[in-house]
Amino acid sequence: MNRFRAARICTLFLALALAACQPEEPDGKEEPQPQVFVDLFVRYIAPQARYKIIASFTEGDSLSVAKSVPAGGEVKFQNIVMQERRLPKDVVRYAAQVGIPYLTEHTFRLPASAGAQPLEVTLSMSPVDTFEIIGGKASLKDGMQVYLPDGALLQDERLVFLFSDEENQAQTITLPGPMQRDTYLLAGPRLRKLSPGPHKLYLVKKLQVERELSETQNLRANVEFYTSTQEFEVVAD
Repeated sequence: MNRFRAARICTLFLALALAACQPEEPDGKEEPQPQVFVDLFVRYIAPQARYKIIASFTEGDSLSVAKSVPAGGEVKFQNIVMQERRLPKDVVRYAAQVGIPYLTEHTFRLPASAGAQPLEVTLSMSPVDTFEIIGGKASLKDGMQVYLPDGALLQDERLVFLFSDEENQAQTITLPGPMQRDTYLLAGPRLRKLSPGPHKLYLVKKLQVERELSETQNLRANVEFYTSTQEFEVVAD
């Protein structure tokens, strides 16, 4: 091996050794921030004029692996401080029960430590103040009509009809929004699981929302409004 070739090989080995010792250049990509998932639940029982409210927070790279975390501050519903509850398996929830008239807008105030910034979240849903079973009966042949003065449903809303007979056997029919009407016709085939005889009906109006609040905060929320019951008769024809 001549001196020139030997010198080239030595130079190559030296360059490789120096390159191996150099720190890696940053690729310009930042580590993804953990996601905070905010779950809010509102239930209103109209006959009792009472709310049940629950809030919880989980944190992780995705919802499937997220773990329960405390809010780190006061969680408020309509300026009412919700109580922190420690449940098994390190689950933390915030809850409140309030006896007040129904509110069309439900506002939560969440602390900064529950995410990247303080949050104020308002969930809006109109109530079902009253409804009427037209004719006071349902026909397994011709169906039934239910009148709701304010029966329109928005995009994220749905209306659930809950039937029960004398033996408290329950059946449900769900109608999704959007829908602009004040009278709902349930055709006979949809009532096929009902048996002739006395029944009761109450309605549940529901709102379900999922959206991003910020780059690291995600909301899942449910609002439910339960009406009082009305009695009616199911007939075969």
